[in-house]
Amino acid sequence: IYVLAESSEGIFLLQIAEPAASDSGPANPRIVRSQILTQPQFSSTTHPLRKHAGLVPSYAHGLLICPTCDERIVAVSADDHAVRWVFRYAGLIRLQEIGGDDPVLSGSRDIGDSGRADLDSRWIDSLPRIVGNRVLVTPRDSDKLFCLDLQTAKERWKMDRGPFHSIAAIKDDKLILCGNSTIQAFQVDDGKPL
Repeated sequence: IYVLAESSEGIFLLQIAEPAASDSGPANPRIVRSQILTQPQFSSTTHPLRKHAGLVPSYAHGLLICPTCDERIVAVSADDHAVRWVFRYAGLIRLQEIGGDDPVLSGSRDIGDSGRADLDSRWIDSLPRIVGNRVLVTPRDSDKLFCLDLQTAKERWKMDRGPFHSIAAIKDDKLILCGNSTIQAFQVDDGKPL
C-alpha cells in the first residue's frame, strides 16, 4: 500500500505494510520505504488547500503518480522508489498582501476568504487519472487540467478549469468534466470539446 504523508521535513511517498505482531494491542502499519517528493514552501497547517486536499497517488506501468498540492506532480518508480520525473505548474497560492503574511488563494483577501473561494471555485479531486500512456491531473492549487505523457511528463495539452470542478468519468477516450450546473465531454487525445 502506498500513501502520501507530510511532516515538518516535507511531503513523502510511503510504502506501508501490516504492523508486526504485538501482544500489546493494536499497532501502526510498518513503513517499508520512504521517498521525499518535495519540501513545500508552506506547511500543511497554513496552506489554504493542501490541509484539505486528500492527496492520493495513482499507479500504472510501474509508476506512482503523486500530486503534492505544491505546484508539482512527481512520478516515482514502484520498483526502486527513484523519482522518474517532476512536472511543475504555476499555482494559485500567494502571500496575503495586507494584514499578515499567511498564504492565501490568488484573488482572496484573507484566510477566511481563501476558504470560501476554495469551496466555490477549485478542483475538488486531485487524483491523477491514467489513460493508456497519458495521465490527466487536476491539481487543487491550479486552475488548469493537464494531460501529460506518463513516461516523460511532457505536456500533451492543458485547458482552463472553466465552470468545472471534477473529472466525472473517462470512457472510450472521452473525458467527461462536471461542474455545479454543467457537464461536457472532451477528447482525451487533444482536449478539444465534443
